[in-house]
Amino acid sequence: MGLRDDAPVWARWRSTPVDPYRIVRHWLDETVAARQVTQVIERVLEFSTDPARWEVLRPAAAYYVAANMDVDVELSVSVPISALQLLAYFRFVSDRGLYSNKKWNDDLTTEDQLRMLLDDIHADLAVHPHFTHLDAVQRRLAQNAPPRDALGVVIKMRNTVTHPSKDKPATFSPYEWFEAGMHARYWLCLSLLNLIGYDDDIAAAMESQPPWTGQLRRPPWAPNA
Repeated sequence: MGLRDDAPVWARWRSTPVDPYRIVRHWLDETVAARQVTQVIERVLEFSTDPARWEVLRPAAAYYVAANMDVDVELSVSVPISALQLLAYFRFVSDRGLYSNKKWNDDLTTEDQLRMLLDDIHADLAVHPHFTHLDAVQRRLAQNAPPRDALGVVIKMRNTVTHPSKDKPATFSPYEWFEAGMHARYWLCLSLLNLIGYDDDIAAAMESQPPWTGQLRRPPWAPNA
């Protein structure tokens, strides 16, 4: 807008270019998509023949879709954590019977529960330096406590926004939330694939360089991963 003597004399309107919408692909790769989808469908059908298992898989998958599609940056962390809690409970309480419901809820924190699940699938919980914003949070938190790994950082951020207080406001930037959400959603993706028994190639989604089509890796629990 142009002004003369504080009065507008002309205006021009234009749109600002923004990044186009992109589908999140944590596991699917176009070069092997047909094989991947075939195996996932087969595994899901086999896994869900037991109605109790389907009642675990269905909401967990819905959480994953929601976390990738229609939430803000804080909820992109909180929503996957809720789904991971659901999967951890199923694995160690309902399926394997290693804990009673009481011991699970009374003796273990959310971080304990998720750590058991992510350790069981051999997920990488390090904060890698190419995630510069999450690395910055890790260093800030380490000023007042022992260093946390990626799961510890993500849980701390989630707890701060879920239970804010005057002394501990949620002071993380959108970029820090975004990288925390990237980790939480990726762990949920891996946990879902592991749940159904998938062990074929997945897209290399968390590397230091943006992934390109055909860049694959084995899931961390697979042979020769």
